Amino acid sequence: MAKLSLRNLKLVASLLLVACVLFLFDNNSTVGRKPLTRNSRYLEATKENSRPYDPYEASLSTPLLPINVDTVVPPEERKPLSEIRYAAFGSSVTWGAGHGHGELEHRKSFAYPWLLSPDATNFAIRAGGPAYPAACTSTMIGEDVFDVVVLEYFVKAKEGVALLARRIRERFPDAIIIFLMNWNPSMVGRCRHSHCHSGAQNMFEWAKEKGYDVTKGDLHNQEMHKLFRESEETWMMVQYSEESKRKVLYDAAREVGGYVIPNPEPENAKDWVDYATDFAHDAFHFSMKGHRGIAQRVRDLVEWHGVPQNPRLQNFMEFDQCTNWFESGDMDGIKYSSTGIVEKMPNTQKFALSFEDGDEPDAKTDGKGWIGVTNPSNRPLSLYLGYMITGPSPNLYPRTEVIIESEGGDIRGEPVVLEGDKDSVYGKRAVHISKIMKAGIIDPGYSIVRFSELEQTERPFRLVSVMLASYEDSEISELPGGNEN
Repeated sequence: MAKLSLRNLKLVASLLLVACVLFLFDNNSTVGRKPLTRNSRYLEATKENSRPYDPYEASLSTPLLPINVDTVVPPEERKPLSEIRYAAFGSSVTWGAGHGHGELEHRKSFAYPWLLSPDATNFAIRAGGPAYPAACTSTMIGEDVFDVVVLEYFVKAKEGVALLARRIRERFPDAIIIFLMNWNPSMVGRCRHSHCHSGAQNMFEWAKEKGYDVTKGDLHNQEMHKLFRESEETWMMVQYSEESKRKVLYDAAREVGGYVIPNPEPENAKDWVDYATDFAHDAFHFSMKGHRGIAQRVRDLVEWHGVPQNPRLQNFMEFDQCTNWFESGDMDGIKYSSTGIVEKMPNTQKFALSFEDGDEPDAKTDGKGWIGVTNPSNRPLSLYLGYMITGPSPNLYPRTEVIIESEGGDIRGEPVVLEGDKDSVYGKRAVHISKIMKAGIIDPGYSIVRFSELEQTERPFRLVSVMLASYEDSEISELPGGNEN
């Protein structure tokens, strides 16, 4: 048994509560660390071959209680800590937003993936949830090999994190998969009634009524902190305290034999001010101190669990081919109509393809154009498109019809309409995010994907990614991921 460090022992008291919560979710669940074959077969194998679920599993309490002896690596068989290969998938939080102007070298100095290892691979995408990496795991990972993979998608977990985790486990049977469960001040809400069932007022609004602007300089204002501490209102952690959201993350962790690391939180939501220094001035992203805290919690778990000297490596069972030009503006050879233009979106460093007037017969009106997509396999593949939306309603982007046409001119399937989200997990918070939706089936060879805006709006339709995946239709039909910029 690995020797417990003093740091680990100090974590016990604060984490027992998490273990109890997990027990309430499902004390009959199972957990497995078997190699994946196909996703569907893996689910059945997990149920049939794994031992009964223990309430401490799938939480950070696990390293403190040596329950899963099958996966904890004996000290003499461990890879040196300096040789462990880290990867992280996540939103703008993992990307390192909230400080400076986003220069890579600056982000490498404080974002938690690079605090774990200067050679870590940071797969995070701003304005993107788990949808894209879940559909494009093999494209993103390529031939790289990782020992520890961190997933930061708590709010949008239901929109692809379980599939992403399964595909990572499929490739890396012995890797440590860690699910971060983070909160931020924007989740703090004042209950309108004592039972909180009728919703909550965002604490930003409440603070503004008192003369403070949390996102514009007052996050660390001690007078405002005093106001919260002395408040007799009833407060809650909106989203973070929702059992349904936590269950999605815990279930995904149990399914692949992973671990959930929760962010330290106040017992009373109004005491969030005691953790204010963990967050950047926008009250959404983490401060440098917050990133250090995440890195330390991950490091503690990895040091306890250990990584085998010669971890197994398997093939991905499903094919995917994905192109994302959101960060680079490089469409990697994808052809598009003369009406198309790839440019930075106003006031951002992010790129999108939109369509304008052109001379082609099929594109004489605003908002019409096409892209060419090649399916290199010998079987039909599902086509997913990533496009921009805003919230709350109304969406500033137009509803856009998509038609898939074979090289011979035949129409494949029914037209699909790309549109915004009717209900946003961000509530009234203004967001500019990407959404990923299935557009249809692409046959082997070359196809034309045509776009036609169905309405006039403030902004043109903007496309940011194209994905081909070999999943069955029942596996994923829509992946509407997205996190705030």
